[in-house]
Amino acid sequence: PIAGVAIAAGLGWATVMLYAGAVVGPLGGGLVSTGSNARLGYALAQNGFFPRWLEKLSARDVPLRSLALNLACGVVILLLVPFEQAVALNGAAITLSFAAGPIAVVALRRQLPDAQRPFRLPMVNVHATIAFVVATLIVYWSGWDTNLRLFVAVLFGAGLFTARFWWGDSSLSEIDLRGALWFVPYTAGLGLLSYAGRFGGGHELLPYPWDEFIVMAFAVGIFALANWCRLSNETAEHYRSCYASELLLDTTPL
Repeated sequence: PIAGVAIAAGLGWATVMLYAGAVVGPLGGGLVSTGSNARLGYALAQNGFFPRWLEKLSARDVPLRSLALNLACGVVILLLVPFEQAVALNGAAITLSFAAGPIAVVALRRQLPDAQRPFRLPMVNVHATIAFVVATLIVYWSGWDTNLRLFVAVLFGAGLFTARFWWGDSSLSEIDLRGALWFVPYTAGLGLLSYAGRFGGGHELLPYPWDEFIVMAFAVGIFALANWCRLSNETAEHYRSCYASELLLDTTPL
């Protein structure tokens, strides 16, 4: 819209600057995403979820093999999925991953209440609940067509995760399944709400504005369930003491 105003005002130079900024601006986010996704594949290999050969680093400690894997996946998506749908799917997936953040903040506050914190978020339960509700609404607003693809991808990942334990050397008893129980009704309920909603191919079974009130109430309920499913204080402290130094992470909880 700003570029349109500049064109109408005859400010050609301003239009060029605006479009150039629109192209160059996302470059920083793209670089961050490229690096973080490469480290994500590297971490999944360390956890035994991806093949171990993805753990190999270059002479400068860059996970080049994970970068190549991400490039291959990105090319396949661009070739098979329309660009607009790929952008919508990526946005919904990132927002869905962000939904775990507010849950983790409240869980860590309760699991490690006496830990020293450089920053202590005031009214953490209120702020975290609002953040989780907003993230859920954004995924809902993405629409049924986008969320259908998103949840199919989630199911595919869950299948790979199960296969890793079925045919691998590990056992499901080695992981804390209780901590992830909330995610099952969350994705199933959000899928049903998207199907019955009015966005992106939804069947418009839920009228406005009741659909959004229902989604918000659903998010609050899932947030309470997720905090009930959190690890015990003793287990959380054990994991922190065992793995923080090994992963070279700051041991200060959020």
